[in-house]
Amino acid sequence: MSAPLKAHPVSIEPHAADPPRRGMARPRFWLEWAAGTFAFVLALEAMLLFMMNTIADRVDTLIEEQNTAAVKLSDNLHYFDAHRATNDESIPPGLFSDLVEFSRNTAIIMDEVHRLLALEYITTFGMEGALDQPAGKGAWSEKLLQNLSPKDGATTKLDHTGIDPRTTGKTIAEVGAYQIELYQSVRDFSQERCTSYKDFGGAISTYLFPLLYAVLGACLCDLRCRASGQGRRTAPLGSARYTTAIIGGAVIGTFTSLIPTSLSLPPLLVAFLLGYSVDVFIARLDGLVDNLRTPGGGT
Repeated sequence: MSAPLKAHPVSIEPHAADPPRRGMARPRFWLEWAAGTFAFVLALEAMLLFMMNTIADRVDTLIEEQNTAAVKLSDNLHYFDAHRATNDESIPPGLFSDLVEFSRNTAIIMDEVHRLLALEYITTFGMEGALDQPAGKGAWSEKLLQNLSPKDGATTKLDHTGIDPRTTGKTIAEVGAYQIELYQSVRDFSQERCTSYKDFGGAISTYLFPLLYAVLGACLCDLRCRASGQGRRTAPLGSARYTTAIIGGAVIGTFTSLIPTSLSLPPLLVAFLLGYSVDVFIARLDGLVDNLRTPGGGT
């Protein structure tokens, strides 16, 4: 005889979720810290590049203004030196103040380039800026003067930037010529460094940043899935998601000009959205390829 089966009551109460295992919590913990650190470093690098670009644009503007001022100052000095009386030590009104202002703008350009090189040193972790630092001992401006020489073939020694307040009509032409020679040397040094930065920083902003922001979007999507309890289901696709985000970011950086202008979205935002919604991007891409196919199945 078989023993009668007893019916066990079925509970309809929701069961408490199993506590997460330590082995599952540890990868999520490291992912959170890695993503947070990556986002902070990326924001810091973007801030430094923004500051460097602002300084480079300011130096370009100062050089354009200083070029015009140098031509005007040279004309005024030559005219005054040719028409002044032999024993007359007076200076025409406005000429000395123009010379002082010209000297100040040259010093400002030197200070701005110094800031640019310091930020470049930080941004490249000492690899790029160290090559641009002038050799010598003392303050940066003094070391720079030791490495500069007049570009007009003169043998003038560049050893100061200021204007002697005791300048008279007999010496103002020589003082003005020195300031113009100093500015020409500083201008060539500054333009070379600013051009080098714009090439380097522009390449990073155009090609590398979209890739990094796409990875950041993929990190946010991964953390969102794990926080909503979908981590186990999406874990096998984690590496594929990040790789797809890297490829998509690289494509956006390379074909930035192909992004429709009607979107009014910067490439970095497009790259971030792509990394966050890789699945949507792949679906759109597959749909685009399907639309290009002919009814016969050929491409």
